[in-house]
Amino acid sequence: MTDIDGFSISKGGAVSLQPEFIALMANAAIAAYTDFEKPSKDGHAPESLAFGSTSFDYLHRFTGLDTVPWGSEKEERFGLVYRWSESEGVLLIAFRGTSSPYDMWEDLESAEACNFKPFSENVNFPKRVCVGEGFNHIYTKEDSAMKVSMQKQLFALIDDQAESVKHIIVTGHSLGCALCTQFAFDLAVSRPNIKVTNVNFASPRVGTNGFAEAYNSQYDLLSRTVRIRNHYDVVPKVPFKSWPFDFQHVGNQFLVSFGTKSFAHLPQTIVEAWHSMSNYQLVINRATANSPQTWVGDFNDQADLAVLMESLDPTTHRLDWKKGVLKKILESTKSKL
Repeated sequence: MTDIDGFSISKGGAVSLQPEFIALMANAAIAAYTDFEKPSKDGHAPESLAFGSTSFDYLHRFTGLDTVPWGSEKEERFGLVYRWSESEGVLLIAFRGTSSPYDMWEDLESAEACNFKPFSENVNFPKRVCVGEGFNHIYTKEDSAMKVSMQKQLFALIDDQAESVKHIIVTGHSLGCALCTQFAFDLAVSRPNIKVTNVNFASPRVGTNGFAEAYNSQYDLLSRTVRIRNHYDVVPKVPFKSWPFDFQHVGNQFLVSFGTKSFAHLPQTIVEAWHSMSNYQLVINRATANSPQTWVGDFNDQADLAVLMESLDPTTHRLDWKKGVLKKILESTKSKL
């Protein structure tokens, strides 16, 4: 085996996930967080990621530029690059999500849209391809604090191994989805000879309608992109799709539905539990072991074991904000004061 197909999509758009592949994606996304939050000692590489009887071995890490209005810009670790032990032509690149106050500011700035500029100029590149400004800042910017952008770091790594790289798989969680989706699109535009697969968790809307059309259709990434989304999660609902924002999702969706069994918790606890990568990992691992790929059952929030969660059938149980969910969260807040 020299390549990987981790999912299939029916003509109707239904997604079926390969369990070992999705477990690999989740482990890679978590490893990217760990490399930032608990950095390895100098000279000590992150551990390999198991994939059946093979592995994905650490190759490189990369950084991005964050900024906040009250301070200077800051270079931070944002992800890891792995190579498949079975074939040197397959790379896995994982992007972490929000983990610092700097990241949070970039998230807020992403309600504003800016033009996306691919790494390589292309005369056929369409106009009005716009992405969230904060997302784009992390991906493309450089200054005295960081002289080589994330975009340039990644393409330099790829071009250094141009003859061997045939397939690049990208993944991420939350903000990491916005970054890996920009990179997947950039690859399709700038290095069309490389196969791209994008599987991510809890993605916000990355760009406007023009970006979504170019991504899905012109550069044919619709069939190579899967967004795994918890219906309770609020992050995939932003930036907003309604006027004046016009942000749109890309790719195909694999839906799960999990939330807290009670609203008797602080609102922050509830929202974070809905969005937690560790909770996504637990539910997805159990769901993909079944046919159909749905898991119904109770579990403990992986960040706070005292919080009881429930996973429901996403075809029949979805969060409806119109039925007073926000009111319940606000009432919970009052009871804690």
